[in-house]
Amino acid sequence: MGPMRKRWSLLAALLVIGIVAVPALAGNNGKGLGKGRNATVAAASTLTLDQANPRYGDAETFTLTNDPAPDGSSIWLACYQNGQMVFQVSSGKDSYFLLKGGNWNGDIAAQCNAKAYYYVYQGQTAVDMVWVAETGTFDVGA
Repeated sequence: MGPMRKRWSLLAALLVIGIVAVPALAGNNGKGLGKGRNATVAAASTLTLDQANPRYGDAETFTLTNDPAPDGSSIWLACYQNGQMVFQVSSGKDSYFLLKGGNWNGDIAAQCNAKAYYYVYQGQTAVDMVWVAETGTFDVGA
């Protein structure tokens, strides 16, 4: 096999790997971060809860490091009691999040998680949603 043919074989192999690997990464293996067929997961950002030991009724904030969004990311917060979502809210990353409302029973602890995201636009149409980072589950006391 000549050098030119080896180069074309290598290029073809890399192209096949790219075609297979990129959609698999974008779907995040069914872990629930994607919303829609074009959702992707960004890297190198972290999202942390700023206050320790949150309780029902507290106003909480989050810190997002390395925000890749051109106009700033938003944060989606969801809380669950007994496996059922009882509260969700989405707002800008610099907002306070009041931990109460929805169907949340303030007498029972909840498990919450927050995820940072932004939309990619073509003109005024959102064409993609990029999940930037998530806190993982944290407990909110009654």
